[in-house]
Amino acid sequence: MQQLPPGQCQVRRDGVRKKRRTLGRLRGNQPTAIQSPVSVCPLSPASRAEVVAPGTHVSLARHLSSAEQNSSPPTSLACGHIANDSLLAYDAACDPALCDSLAPRIPAARDAILRATHADVLPPPALRQALKDAFAQHLSPFFPVLEPGDLSDPGASVLVQQAVCLAGSLMRHDQKGLLLAYEQYEKVKTLLHVDYEPDSLALLKTFCILSCWSPASPHLVTLDGPWHWTGMASRMAVQMGLYSQSSHGNDERSACHRRILCFIHNSEIIMGMCWGRLPGLGTHEYHLQPPTIEDFANKDVSALVSIHLASLLGTINTIVELNKKKDLCPSQMSQVLKSLSDWQRNLPDELQLYSFNDVLKPFHLATWQAFIYYFTTVILSQMLSHDSRGHWRTSAPSVLAASCTARLYDDINCREQSAHLMHVDAYFCLVAGVVLIFYSPESPDKESERARDVSTLLSTLQVLCVKYGGARLVLAKLQQLQRNKTQSAVFLNSPQSAGPEPSLPWVVNMVQDWLRELFPFPPSFCERMDLLTPFRNQRDTGPADEIVAAVQGDGAHFGQSSDGVFSLVDILDLDFDMFDGAEYQL
Repeated sequence: MQQLPPGQCQVRRDGVRKKRRTLGRLRGNQPTAIQSPVSVCPLSPASRAEVVAPGTHVSLARHLSSAEQNSSPPTSLACGHIANDSLLAYDAACDPALCDSLAPRIPAARDAILRATHADVLPPPALRQALKDAFAQHLSPFFPVLEPGDLSDPGASVLVQQAVCLAGSLMRHDQKGLLLAYEQYEKVKTLLHVDYEPDSLALLKTFCILSCWSPASPHLVTLDGPWHWTGMASRMAVQMGLYSQSSHGNDERSACHRRILCFIHNSEIIMGMCWGRLPGLGTHEYHLQPPTIEDFANKDVSALVSIHLASLLGTINTIVELNKKKDLCPSQMSQVLKSLSDWQRNLPDELQLYSFNDVLKPFHLATWQAFIYYFTTVILSQMLSHDSRGHWRTSAPSVLAASCTARLYDDINCREQSAHLMHVDAYFCLVAGVVLIFYSPESPDKESERARDVSTLLSTLQVLCVKYGGARLVLAKLQQLQRNKTQSAVFLNSPQSAGPEPSLPWVVNMVQDWLRELFPFPPSFCERMDLLTPFRNQRDTGPADEIVAAVQGDGAHFGQSSDGVFSLVDILDLDFDMFDGAEYQL
């Protein structure tokens, strides 16, 4: 083919755009049908049978043709999204859709795989309903990707149902639940590999749900974990064009798209928080409207948790981005703290921990989990005080937030609800556990409280270890931190580190100025709420110094981590090389 000069190429490109604009004006006065984000290109079985892969033997091609006609494959293919400024873009209203099918599969082989694996066979009805109920009760606030009919309609997707049964099996208490989870996971992967599901939206929902599966330690390179499946979901959403079209329309389909995109975005924030990994798409590339209560078919507490958790994760994302820049200014830190304060103050009554008369509300797992996210974010906000010339220091606000986190996990453990937690809870235990391990009160009572809080976090991790590889890694690291605490205490009290305690970084001082707004809870919430006692009665008289004095009044010191032990800023990046000698099993 003759190469056109660059100038002619540009003329052609401009001509295409001009033609597109002209056609748009001509159709301006005509009523236009609302187009679905995913356009469908019909393809007859005969035309599919004619497409033969290069090098395919004629007899095999005839076998494929007859097999295709005797089987019942999908009769349509979904066209991927192409940007409007691409030369490959077309207008569905006037241009023919040109879609070539893939080379035909061998239905006999697919059927043989399904017969051997029973991948398309759902669990027995009673067990299936129990697993669906477990998903709805414990995971739906964090995986708001399904519609009510996705699991109950007569034509409900087998693939989506298998994925939901996988997630539900992870919520079971007994060891059989884990064996069932492995079986369900293999079934879902088999259905994906044999191209069982023709509906692209059902595939996208399945990828989202599969991100709950995290059996391996996160330092292993694997395709079986949340990092892989969230990436698959993100790329498929881009291919379907949801990022640019989900914000339009008020129909049920658009609402579902918004919830799915919000879930993918939140999942990438969590993985950036836990592992320091880059998101699949930059935040500025998301054309995303946050979901509202109107986007949920069931406007219940689960929907409220989903909405407000998305808002809190936006603050976490800001902290992660600021931590990368290392040039924090007071106005940015003030905005982070204001966002945290506004989040807990603006929660609806259904999600508040305490009633207006300071009475603790009845236990609700999703609400407790949302506040664990909140207290973890308070701790992470002080990581912004890290300086390349110094070390991150455990501070009074961090100790209080870590103690509150341990209190909530204690409530969960006492009700035997730890089996319903997710893999990200291991990271929350890590953040709170490191703070509490490096906090060293000299008062026997305070030391007993600290040890009890650490024990609560370790007990939670022991439950999570059965299902999640990351929990096993975190448990090993916290246990080694405890073993090394005596050595680190010797380092802190050695002559080279003797002398007056350096002043807390300005970031931590600013957080302490916001303590009342960040912790508007009664003294009975946890033992370390006494940190607020000198602060409640003196609003305008240097609260930071008074709080530090109150804590140090019982002889406490906030341990400084050394590079040879553990740098708290590394909990954002999870530097796995810090503990080469850690003993853990995968």
